[in-house]
Amino acid sequence: MTVKIYIYDKHGGSQESICSLQPEPDGRDDGGRDYVLPKDYELKGNNLFCCGRKCELVIHNGAPLLVDREHEMAYVLEQEKKMQQRRKAAGLTRQQLA
Repeated sequence: MTVKIYIYDKHGGSQESICSLQPEPDGRDDGGRDYVLPKDYELKGNNLFCCGRKCELVIHNGAPLLVDREHEMAYVLEQEKKMQQRRKAAGLTRQQLA
């Protein structure tokens, strides 16, 4: 499952950034990017869950980090690789696509 995550400065220009499942109201976010959730994690409304328990979304070294306190796990989320998925679905090699 993929989710759109928005990253923006917390105080408009400071070094501190935050990530959110909702765009920044003033439009100062990055436009949102699609990220792949780990297995068994899902989006319900505006929250991320695993096994019915709410998880936290924070920023770590400029990347979204999914924190699951119940299972004492944290996952750095990866951006969805759309071109790779479309190429595989079409049955093309990287050379054929180039």
